[in-house]
Amino acid sequence: PKGISTLWNIKAPSKALAFSWRLLLNRIQSKVNLLDRGITLEENSTICPFCNLVQEDVTHLFFSCNFSYVIWMCPYKWMSIEVVFP
Repeated sequence: PKGISTLWNIKAPSKALAFSWRLLLNRIQSKVNLLDRGITLEENSTICPFCNLVQEDVTHLFFSCNFSYVIWMCPYKWMSIEVVFP
C-alpha cells in the first residue's frame, strides 16, 4: 500500500518507523495475533488488560481502548491542541 511505502520517507527515528510499519501491517504482538499464530496464552485470555472489556487486538489496543485514548490525548493537551476522536 502507498501509506507503507511513504512511511519510510518520514524523518523520524528508525525504531518509531519500524514500529509504525509493523502497526500498519497488523504485526504487533497483541494477544489476538499471538493466539492466531498458535502461541498459548495464560488461560487463553485475550481480554485487554487495560479495560478488561474486549479482546486485545491492534485496533482496540491503539485506537478504541479507553486507556489508549487517554494516552493519545496527553501530547495534544501538552501542546494545547483540542481534538476530537471518534
